[in-house]
Amino acid sequence: MDLFDSYALGSAEQQEHAQEVIGGLPFEADLQRGTVSFGPELTVRAELIGSEATGPGSWMWSWANPGGFGDHVTAAARNARGLGERDAVAELTRPQVPLEDTAVGYRLAVVTCGLAGGYAYYPAPAGPGTTAYLLLDHPALALPPVRLTRTLTVLTAVAASGQVRDWRRALHVYASQRGLEARQDDRGTELVHHGGQGSIRVDLDPLGRVADITGQLAPEQPQKKGLFGRRK
Repeated sequence: MDLFDSYALGSAEQQEHAQEVIGGLPFEADLQRGTVSFGPELTVRAELIGSEATGPGSWMWSWANPGGFGDHVTAAARNARGLGERDAVAELTRPQVPLEDTAVGYRLAVVTCGLAGGYAYYPAPAGPGTTAYLLLDHPALALPPVRLTRTLTVLTAVAASGQVRDWRRALHVYASQRGLEARQDDRGTELVHHGGQGSIRVDLDPLGRVADITGQLAPEQPQKKGLFGRRK
């Protein structure tokens, strides 16, 4: 799905930040109210995107779940379906999608959160062989201003995963999301930060795969951590 490449880098950065905020905290969901609590201090708005189950071997969208969920819990999934209907993206419109590989739920969660405006997701155990993917929304989970040191880490990790197919597209969209300039040439793409942090160069091989990632970064200033691990 081409849409995945558009949101993969932003989502990876979002998930890294979310892990800093909620990693290791106890989890409790109330999908009737549309909330998830992480310990006693942090309760966030939550939506059910969908669930994947190894038994039937399929992903089921929340709007197709026979148990039924309120509109406030399925809004992002229905938004993705609307785009799928408009642009004929079958994975976004079928009530169930076969688990042809182990990354179906993850990829659909990335796309759904990206289409909704950029949110973290949470894969929650929902029974034997079943994982529910939840969209999470809270100010503590919002991405802080871009830091090229983190961007470099994210790019390296995603490149190693082999999940992105169209790197030029992925880098261009990521740059527009994070306020960076994407300078493309025959070798690849350079991401430039105009606030003085420097730049990151991503070179591609003839097949469009990442060949090298290098950064020319200015020294980073120490940042204080605030509530729930957010940096000030």
